Amino acid sequence: MGKTVTSVVSAGLMIAGVIATGGLGTALIVAGIAVQAASAFIFKDKVPGSGYRDQSERKQMLRSASAPETVVVGKTMMSGLLFFVEEEEGEQDENEELYMALAIASHPIHKLGQIYFNDDKIEDLGDNAQYEFHNSRTEADPYLLKHAPSWKEDMIGRGLAWLRVTLTFDQEKFPYGLPNVKCEVWGKHLFDPRTGQTVWGNNGVLVILDYYRHYLKVPDTDIDFDSFKQAADLCDEKVSLPEGGFEPRYTLNGAYDLNESPSSVLEAMHKCINAEPTFTAGKHGIQIGAYYGPAIKTITESQLIGTVTCTPETGLKDATNAVYGTFIDAEQLYTKTDFTPVIVDEWVKEDGLEIRENIDYRFVTSPYQAQRLARQYLRKKKAGRRVQLTMNLDGYAYRPGEVVLLALPSLGISGLEFRIAEWSFHALDGVALTLEEDGAYLYEDVIGKPFERPPFVSLPTGGVASPINLAFVPLAVSDIVQGMLSWQNVASDVRYNTVNILQNGRVIQSIQVPGERVDINGLARGTYRVEVRA
Repeated sequence: MGKTVTSVVSAGLMIAGVIATGGLGTALIVAGIAVQAASAFIFKDKVPGSGYRDQSERKQMLRSASAPETVVVGKTMMSGLLFFVEEEEGEQDENEELYMALAIASHPIHKLGQIYFNDDKIEDLGDNAQYEFHNSRTEADPYLLKHAPSWKEDMIGRGLAWLRVTLTFDQEKFPYGLPNVKCEVWGKHLFDPRTGQTVWGNNGVLVILDYYRHYLKVPDTDIDFDSFKQAADLCDEKVSLPEGGFEPRYTLNGAYDLNESPSSVLEAMHKCINAEPTFTAGKHGIQIGAYYGPAIKTITESQLIGTVTCTPETGLKDATNAVYGTFIDAEQLYTKTDFTPVIVDEWVKEDGLEIRENIDYRFVTSPYQAQRLARQYLRKKKAGRRVQLTMNLDGYAYRPGEVVLLALPSLGISGLEFRIAEWSFHALDGVALTLEEDGAYLYEDVIGKPFERPPFVSLPTGGVASPINLAFVPLAVSDIVQGMLSWQNVASDVRYNTVNILQNGRVIQSIQVPGERVDINGLARGTYRVEVRA
């Protein structure tokens, strides 16, 4: 759990109270274990209590004796914790003033934008509403010291972003009593390892990096900054919009509380930029959903030491052909709303029914980013080819996230690109790899269009795998050729092989053989072609 705002004391601005630091260490230990599992935790069910306050709740003032700290990233609209309310001292017949203090974030922010009272802009209230924004003050607010009797010298608010509001009572302006205060917020500054600067931004990868460094307390020595730099560049790529103009490929905008499960926060962030966490050589990294090919490494049969298990496609029970969901629409004052669903009609027809999945993109404020994410999720789900294999010690040079070529001609697999999804090493058992289908066709920015991919294997329709290692050993060469033809069957249940000997494209001998060799006799000197079919 994060720090908790409880009651008022010296040293802080708080409700009537103090900031107690406690419980954070335990959460971080648990988070560390979850993060070290790399991408595995993304596919696990959330732990109980990992729910979050959605956007409609965040836009309402929170009135509570205690509340978790809130972190704001990117740009959003939100309210905060109303931790102080007091009327003007004495008895007034009219124009009585009310003093309010609203905690926005548990850290300094970049700036505050438009302020709303209910749905009215603060400017529309004239002299009936005044405010002052405080961003990590170092001394008590002199205005509140002068006007609010309960405000003390030690109520400062170091390290916090908060808003002081003064309302002058007017039955016409405030017919329903205390108004709800919400405002546009540009969140915290983020460290950018590409420049070494800490400035405001909403680059999705830099938001995740900030979470690792400041809230999970991962030391810089345990962070793969090169992977974060590369991924940050991909997030900054400009993507064209249908109505013209451009937007960055992946941004994160919103807020989260420090009492949320760290694994659920990371899961939501990674999901909103189509990324996966990595943990390689003791360092935390990240990999964006983008094409990292073409492959420069190849896995061949000579490197395998165990059974190869192939999954050709996603089963119907796990399939999805339509993605529906929600995002936070910046054009509607940051209101949670539905994005246009991404549906591939060809896949619906192929599956025989629409199989929909709902996704909540809580940190996405662009409808186009939401659709791009949904499209890539849909394509990745459809591209269910997986290969599990064990390599000899050559596999130590391969790493999770790399794109490799798979060349297994005995299985009919040649020249297909896969991404290494899982990697484990044992000195005696070799290197176990799980490969997932990959290719540039999975990352096209076309919404609702089925991808065209190469065939998984190149095999004849039906039948068993072709024999391998065909060889001819001559035993006597004169005008009449004699020798031995041998081969190896890949399948274990071959009843017989058919050996065809061809000359000038015409079969001149056909022999059925129950084993894996046959003697060749009676051929005149010449050139022949031999076929062996299992």
